[in-house]
Amino acid sequence: MKILRVTAPVLTVATERLAATTAFYERVLGEPVRARLRNPAGTLDLVLVGAMLIIGGSPAALATRSELEATLIVDSLDEWLAELMRLGAAIIEGPTPGPMSDAGPVGSFMFVRHPDGHLFEYFQPKGD
Repeated sequence: MKILRVTAPVLTVATERLAATTAFYERVLGEPVRARLRNPAGTLDLVLVGAMLIIGGSPAALATRSELEATLIVDSLDEWLAELMRLGAAIIEGPTPGPMSDAGPVGSFMFVRHPDGHLFEYFQPKGD
């Protein structure tokens, strides 16, 4: 059971600011967009620029993501679920397939509130 990597900060922005925000961070970080995905409900746009995750959507759709600290990419969502429950964390959402590409889910995720109150996403890429 390992954390394979951690995203840099997660930014949430209104849909109308997503393109400008993405372009700004591409310039600042000197990296192009690595991926564009949607959440399973189709209400959020997810953009990876370097290690930064930018989430765009309406204020209502962003409400559940505004506290998100980072995404932890893990080798086994099932093992982390059991361990996090043992440690007193609260599973807020998932596990569920997603986020979605045009070809379908690229993995599975869950949102977890740690005992210290911080909210993290745990993500297991498909095939890992």
